[in-house]
Amino acid sequence: MSHFTQIKNYPVQSFATADIVPLVLLNIENELSILKSCIVNSVHDSIVIDIHPDEVQKVIHVIKIVNSKMINLINTEFRLDFNVPLLLEAKIGNNWLDTKDVM
Repeated sequence: MSHFTQIKNYPVQSFATADIVPLVLLNIENELSILKSCIVNSVHDSIVIDIHPDEVQKVIHVIKIVNSKMINLINTEFRLDFNVPLLLEAKIGNNWLDTKDVM
């Protein structure tokens, strides 16, 4: 059995999980600071936000804002020319089983 794929993917997966996700997490947290909604957890590359019922559209807007500046954030923070397309996705539901795509 070969671990070639795992070994080759490690640097990319490490950068995404250990560097990009926390950077995005902090930016979302900053954007949410004026709202009642808040981040409650992160799991691998997912960020779980407890959304106040009156703030659904505001939180979706926050995700769109961070999404639009994500590549620039990465380039600035890590001083590189990151050219891999990344997009945040948003799903809403009462639990992970019952989520629906909203973005």
